[in-house]
Amino acid sequence: MPAHRKPTELLELSGAFDEHPNRRRPVGPKSERGIGDPPPSLAPDEAACWHEFIANAAAGVLTSGDRTTLEALARLWAKSRREWLIGSEWSNLRSLLGELGATPASRSKIAAVTPEERPPANPWDVPAPADAPGPPLRQ
Repeated sequence: MPAHRKPTELLELSGAFDEHPNRRRPVGPKSERGIGDPPPSLAPDEAACWHEFIANAAAGVLTSGDRTTLEALARLWAKSRREWLIGSEWSNLRSLLGELGATPASRSKIAAVTPEERPPANPWDVPAPADAPGPPLRQ
């Protein structure tokens, strides 16, 4: 079975493209919107877990694309405070914490990116330097 592909961001941070820049692939799409308020379907204790997690998360890491994952995490986390979780629920909770960068090992693999540091979604959108060789562009 082949190894899982590492996200491009992790490869960038580890310097994997320093020696072979031709292996760089586009970074996946990122949402520009923040995580927002909890969904109205969450119970009060689950919404409290939502807010607590956001308060403790690194700035710039959670976006609106993480809402579904955070909702599942908030439900399991609140349940763990009300009653004992069974084995698979603990496993799911631990996995969700890792996906959102809330474990020591997963925190070492993430870096918050501010909007001005984000690379363009399309590598062809990068403007060429003024002194770049090549034919002049058509007007």
